[in-house]
Amino acid sequence: MRQGIFWILFTSCQEKTLPKTNANDQTESTETTDSVACVDAWEEGADSIWYDPVTCSAWSPPEGPIDWHQSVSHSEAVSGGCASTCDEDTEQDHCANLSLGGLSNWRVPSIAELEDLATRSPPFEAIEHDLWSIDSDSMDNLAWTANIDQPGMSVLLEKSSEAYVRCIAD
Repeated sequence: MRQGIFWILFTSCQEKTLPKTNANDQTESTETTDSVACVDAWEEGADSIWYDPVTCSAWSPPEGPIDWHQSVSHSEAVSGGCASTCDEDTEQDHCANLSLGGLSNWRVPSIAELEDLATRSPPFEAIEHDLWSIDSDSMDNLAWTANIDQPGMSVLLEKSSEAYVRCIAD
């Protein structure tokens, strides 16, 4: 059984900047960046992205339901145990292929990041579903999920099950 881990993520946010917007019409620039601004309080940005004041990261809107293999990259899926069932043609890389709010460095969050998020009660709309994490067990074909509306509720699901994913960029 997995033991709970309490962790705090410390990061230097002083050099991070918000994605650029056009000041005249408030439309998002086509430029992409790999840095996320550090904000003083939760802030909703373009494309329904939420900027996290504690971790200086950005959270995408939820997507799904999809299976775990669709949310992660092909290499992560293979290392997660799907070498015999995942091929290059399988629809994967949901997070890695995102380009929202001028950000291009999206990824599937860890279970620790989801658990931390749940304890901080973000202002996201409630989806009342489990969210995929990158953390998995390749031998049992299971991956950790968390429901951010229920702090402390982490569950192992079959990777072929359907859940939601909320990608993170930092």
